[in-house]
Amino acid sequence: MKDVLTLLTYIGFASVILATVAIADSTPGRATATSNRWIAGMATYYTVSSARSEGTSGILTASGKRYDESKMTCALPKQTAQAWGLKFGQKVRVTNMANGRTALLTYTDRGPGLKSRSQGTIIDLTPAAFRALGGKLAAGKIKVKVERKKPCSQN
Repeated sequence: MKDVLTLLTYIGFASVILATVAIADSTPGRATATSNRWIAGMATYYTVSSARSEGTSGILTASGKRYDESKMTCALPKQTAQAWGLKFGQKVRVTNMANGRTALLTYTDRGPGLKSRSQGTIIDLTPAAFRALGGKLAAGKIKVKVERKKPCSQN
């Protein structure tokens, strides 16, 4: 009888956890990870002036490379990069979910900030990358899918 009660308790906890995950994934604007290979959410762009306003120099990225708004680069949260095994300089594929445009971007920086992430932003793009995906700078955000690329040794 004790084993049955223990089993029912575990089933009850599992049901609560699954219901919580389902609610969190259906929250509008919240980033949702659907596999260990890709994640969907919002993308924003960042400029030298916005990087300075967040307390960074705005000149060097976390990778040590000089930030250039005209390059096809991006910033990802440290947790995402670690989960995917990404190192600075590696590529990610970003797709605008509204128009299907795709760009291959180089991961050079960490971001977006905590405030943006709490609002569903999963990646920061340079203005050049944002425009290449068909984003309008005045709008500020686009819904995207970010995929990690397989390292050459796995092709």
